[in-house]
Formats: sequence, C-alpha cells, structure tokens
Amino acid sequence: MTKKKSITLNELARMMQEQFSETDGKIDNALRVHGDQLEHVRADIRDIKTTLGPLVAIFAQQERKV
Repeated sequence: MTKKKSITLNELARMMQEQFSETDGKIDNALRVHGDQLEHVRADIRDIKTTLGPLVAIFAQQERKV
C-alpha cells in the first residue's frame, strides 16, 4: 500500500493558481488565433465586395444592351 503525501493549503493554492494561469494563457492564445483568422475572413469578404461591385455594373450594362 502506498502512502499519500499530505500537502498544505498554500501548496494546493499555488498548484491551482499555476493551472489557472496556464489555462488562461491557452485561452488568450486561442482567442488571438481566432481573431487573426476572423480578420483574414473580413479582408477576403472586403476583396470580394470590391471586385463584385464593378462586375455587377458591367453585367447590368450588358443585360440592357442585349
């Protein structure tokens, strides 16, 4: 039978704080990555809108001619 090591409340509090800090860092990193990806999507949508605007106008002119 193995003997369990007792820990103090201060040791337990320190261990929990380390885990919370590590988790917080992971969440911050994930949010930063998702924010960067969202900005890329926004830039792509902006490019698509910029490109489609003139194309729609040209298409409308061609439709009127036909």
